[in-house]
This record gives sequence, structure tokens and C-alpha cells, in this order.
Amino acid sequence: MSPIIETLSEELAQMGDRYSGHPKALQLVAALIRDDTEFQGNVGIFLHQRDWLLIRDIERAIDEMIARLSDGEQTCLSRISVYQTSEYPLSFSGISAQMPEVSKYELKESIIQALKRRQLLYYDRHLKSYQLHPLVREKGEYLLSQHPENLRTAHSQAYHYYINIPLKPKSEWQDIEDIKPLIRAHYHASQAGYLDAANAIISEVYEYLRQWNCAELVCANLPLPLLTEVKNISL
Repeated sequence: MSPIIETLSEELAQMGDRYSGHPKALQLVAALIRDDTEFQGNVGIFLHQRDWLLIRDIERAIDEMIARLSDGEQTCLSRISVYQTSEYPLSFSGISAQMPEVSKYELKESIIQALKRRQLLYYDRHLKSYQLHPLVREKGEYLLSQHPENLRTAHSQAYHYYINIPLKPKSEWQDIEDIKPLIRAHYHASQAGYLDAANAIISEVYEYLRQWNCAELVCANLPLPLLTEVKNISL
């Protein structure tokens, strides 16, 4: 590979990282680099201009796509935004848990397909997980934040989804990966205000987390009442 091609490949990879691979964002940026007299098609010059993030244009484009969604599609997008896909893969079952009011057929063949078609949701075959681009997830979280009860419902449904994922027997727990669904259930229980449920989870796994030196990573986000309980457990 020639140095020029190698440099261009690196620049395009940086571009993809900067915009989290979002197709619409990359489309807008590509048009700017191609048409603006300052850049004249030079990706490298664009990358050195840190102020040129096109956030407003990209947000406007995403807002327009979201505005064209049906009520069901918008509800699905906002609810699944509570999932942290970087922490645990999002499967169809996880999405379905957020949309109990519609049939699985309608969800998969209509709602999910519409979100994918508008580039608001995609399936990563390598990760075997549905993904929301960070820009889109932020918009979904904003929609939920406008209605606190809807936000609580989404976290509640996420909690019930994760708490029902089968785990290995405790005798086979080796590291935090073996109890990831419980960790996610704990997070969503806390966010939903289910402090008793969150406390029950942390009581069950705290000793294992301590042994694996992971306790502080999980407990750092505990609500204040649970911190007291954790201190009692650790004594």
C-alpha cells in the first residue's frame, strides 16, 4: 500500500470514529469536504479543524428522521435508548421487552425495519447485537426525559428483562462476565427507583465483586441508601 493510500485510509478511519460511523453524519461531512473551498476534498485538512463537527446539521438531520417516525417507532427508539449496548449486547428479546404492547411480528417486521431503514438502528453481525448510534441514543434519551414516567417505565422493563436472563450456577461464577445480566438489572432497578430490588441484587453479588476487585466499579453509581447497605455487607 502506498503512503498516500495508507494515510487516506487512516484519515477515513478517524472520520468514522469521530462520527461513530453514523451514515447520515458521514454523508453530510463528505459533502462538506467535497464542496467547501476551504477543504477542496482534503480529509486531512478537515480532521485538523476541530471546530468543524457539524453537530447542528447532524442533529437537525436526525431530528427530521425521528419526526417522520410513527408513534410506535418513536416509542421503541426512545425506550431502547436506556440500554447501554457497550455493556451488554442488545438482542431482539431486549427490544421486545420494551414493547410488550405490540406483537413480535409487528415489532420485527414493521417497527425495527423502519428504524433500520432510516439509519436510526442497525444490527452489528460481529457483535451479534442491535446498536443505536450514540447521536441517536442521545436523542432517544432526550425524548424519554421529557416524560419522567415513560423513563421510569423503560428502566422498569429493562430491569425485568435482565433479571430473567438465566445465569450459570453460583458455583461456576468466575468473573463479572458471568453475572453481567444481574449488574445490568441492578442499574435499571436503581434508575427505576426499585431500591429494594437493587439492594437485593447487590447483596447477592457483592462478595463476588469484592473478590474480583470489581465492587467499586459497580457501587460507584449506587444511590445513597444502597451505599449504606453495601458498607454493612462488607463489614
